[in-house]
Amino acid sequence: MVTILPPIYAVKVFHGGAGLLGILLASIGVGGIIGGIVTAYLARLERWGLLQLGSIFLLGLSLIAFRVQHCNLDGLTAAGCSGNV
Repeated sequence: MVTILPPIYAVKVFHGGAGLLGILLASIGVGGIIGGIVTAYLARLERWGLLQLGSIFLLGLSLIAFRVQHCNLDGLTAAGCSGNV
């Protein structure tokens, strides 16, 4: 995610301030940590190409979901999923 977009989304879309921006950025980080744990768990799989294809598909869906959300909780969930994938 481009570092310029989260402050814009926090202020213009979610009508929040610095606190909401911090939560938004933290949700992306938490999603990244969860993604790392899931990736380590799935290291036993033999079909890495299929896993990568599914991950790219989920990343696209989560970014689209982040774009269309106008509620704080839904937006944070989508941001976390985009960090996760």
